[in-house]
Amino acid sequence: MRALGKISWILIGFYLLLVVLNAWMSDDIYISFRSIYNFTHGYGLRWNITERVQVFTHPLWVILLVPFYWISHHAFLTVMGISVALSAATAYLLVKHAATPKLAHAALLLLISSKAFIDYSTSGLENPLAHFLMIFLFIQMDRWRRQEEVSTWLLGLLGGLLVMVRLDFAVLLLPIFVWVIAQRSHWANFKGLLLGSIPFVLWEFFSLVYYGSFVPNTFYAKAQTGLPATSMLMQGAYYFLDSLQNDWPTLLCISGAILLCFRKSNWLYKCWAIGLLFYLFYIASVGGDFMSGRFFSVPFIVAVMLVSQLQLPEKVVFRASLLVFLLSLFQTYHPLHTRPSYYDDRKGNEHALYPHGIVDEKGIAWERSGFLDLRFWDPVFKIEQQVKQEACANPSDTIEDWQVQVAIGMRGYQAGPKVYIVDQLALSDPLLARLPAERRDNLRVGHYFRKLPEGYLESLKSGTDQFTDRPLATYYEKIQLITQGELWSKERWNAIYELNTGQLDKLINTSYYEQPPEVYPH
Repeated sequence: MRALGKISWILIGFYLLLVVLNAWMSDDIYISFRSIYNFTHGYGLRWNITERVQVFTHPLWVILLVPFYWISHHAFLTVMGISVALSAATAYLLVKHAATPKLAHAALLLLISSKAFIDYSTSGLENPLAHFLMIFLFIQMDRWRRQEEVSTWLLGLLGGLLVMVRLDFAVLLLPIFVWVIAQRSHWANFKGLLLGSIPFVLWEFFSLVYYGSFVPNTFYAKAQTGLPATSMLMQGAYYFLDSLQNDWPTLLCISGAILLCFRKSNWLYKCWAIGLLFYLFYIASVGGDFMSGRFFSVPFIVAVMLVSQLQLPEKVVFRASLLVFLLSLFQTYHPLHTRPSYYDDRKGNEHALYPHGIVDEKGIAWERSGFLDLRFWDPVFKIEQQVKQEACANPSDTIEDWQVQVAIGMRGYQAGPKVYIVDQLALSDPLLARLPAERRDNLRVGHYFRKLPEGYLESLKSGTDQFTDRPLATYYEKIQLITQGELWSKERWNAIYELNTGQLDKLINTSYYEQPPEVYPH
């Protein structure tokens, strides 16, 4: 490996400066931090302390955050420090392993052209970890292709860790690992990959035993909504159009890398391109996300890595990347244009800016979590101090209040463990997540309202069955057994089997819950 030149270090420094100046924290990560808080205070890795429910989609990210939060007891400082460190490591690996210094410079120019990549190099979400692991896997795969001393168990380990970051990364990685198995010594390769995936298998085993499911509760809340596939595809198309309008360099780089791989590359790179196509189709099929660009940052870093490795005229690639960077500066919300007033520029104009429910989440969250917005610093430290004081004042596992909420991130974290929160979007609620979403005209991805069953809140507060829907009462008894019963009881494992095989679905009156008589306001 070659040493990095001055230009590379300057560009890496510029990239990190942009990351820090654009640093922010989404409301969603506080959902995970409530579980982390409960775990570090002895309540278990759960959202509401009385029930075992996995509300986070990124278990490896949570596992990484836990020890640092245990030391700092400060959500923002913990996640920002780790995110910036991972972003620095990602940029370093990218430059260090580029085919030539010129291609390394081109790759860095592309990084600082992408609003999605800069924005989600922080945000509190799992993206920085995904960027780093994806680059590291790419490098090890390339070394294995060249028959260097890289074991297949390491490839399996990295693949398994990435799927622990987000389960849907399996869609992107599938073609690459099929290619590995198809190479020489098929059976030996397969065994090596299985051996490396042991940490992932252990997590899934823990998830089944502790939570009663292989997948997080958010999977049911967001992906099992009962909404028509055509509606989701249409929303997915809007997600792509939003990125083209507000962050065209990101999709340009991804699509360009895919085309170049099919024209001029080896079979491993072609499989990376196929994986990118699979993942893009997956993004469209699930309706994208409500956070503009969030799901594109990982395929983008893969695309940049491919560009830095392909046998292309380096001068042409560098000039093209420089042109993309210069033209990207004309985008209204390029990361270089971020100012302390980033939120104020959008205030009162959200409907016009985000007609399909796809938002510049950094802009929405900037006032309460933007690094450059000084209004943020005092409130965020007060919140941490409040949470700390409440924990010291009355440590107990008794629920003192029950609330129905919609935006449960910072509200849930700030409320503390003694407040039981029912999330009407079902992210944290094991019963509501399994009910069909209300059929609303103003669809917003990830925000699927559920009707509260009559008697549900009363049942939670009193601890007695007060459901008017008797079949649903039976359904909820099974969920209670799974989330609150003895871990190894025979009755609980029977309920886990029945719930996960769909045998209890007949107890849900789908037509009633997807079209309720009343409509809850946003």
